[in-house]
Amino acid sequence: MKTKETTKLFYNDYLYKLEIRNSLSNYFREKNLSLARNILDSLQSLYDHGDPLEIIRGLRKYSILEEDYFDARRLYSMFSNNTFNYKLRVRSNYMSIYSNNFQWLENIIAQLQPDSIISLYKPDSSVLNEIKKNTIIVKNDNGYQYRVTFGNKLGEQSFAQWAEANPKQVKIGSICLETSFDEGYVDGMYFYIRDEKTLQLCSLVTNNIRRVDKLIVKSNIDK
Repeated sequence: MKTKETTKLFYNDYLYKLEIRNSLSNYFREKNLSLARNILDSLQSLYDHGDPLEIIRGLRKYSILEEDYFDARRLYSMFSNNTFNYKLRVRSNYMSIYSNNFQWLENIIAQLQPDSIISLYKPDSSVLNEIKKNTIIVKNDNGYQYRVTFGNKLGEQSFAQWAEANPKQVKIGSICLETSFDEGYVDGMYFYIRDEKTLQLCSLVTNNIRRVDKLIVKSNIDK
């Protein structure tokens, strides 16, 4: 298992993320525990009769490893008995579990097969109190105080011209700048703003702002 550092809240809410691999992950999508329960019950019946663990989807039949089946049962139990907020994100056979309860995630890790655990994200203890909504912990000071993320509107030439004309106030990557000039798809792209005054000007130049994050330099904490 790899341990990685959380530098901003996941979904602007969660401090911790656990990534695991399980062939039954898809049945937990959107925390649909009733669907997961139905699948596990059908596999339990096969297991009790000594039959191969298989699931039919469409015209195809998929074999399920016993280890994945037992892990999925444990996950179902821990999700069902959970009394606090958490979030699941599923991509094919991969599941990300987001939570602010680190002990609960440690308990999940302890109950699953080690090979199924991919990584665990947690903040460095020195910055734990600094990770809040709309903040990002950065290792080095890049001279800018904010990171601005575009929304789902198309890029604007007027913004690109303004950013290009103010390189000391705005730091923008070449792809993001070029896409803005071309009025292309900039959703999720971001750039940096020097200070709050420039941020106010930016909001006059474009209304396609999804998110603004304040940058906190790790080495400056507790100085």
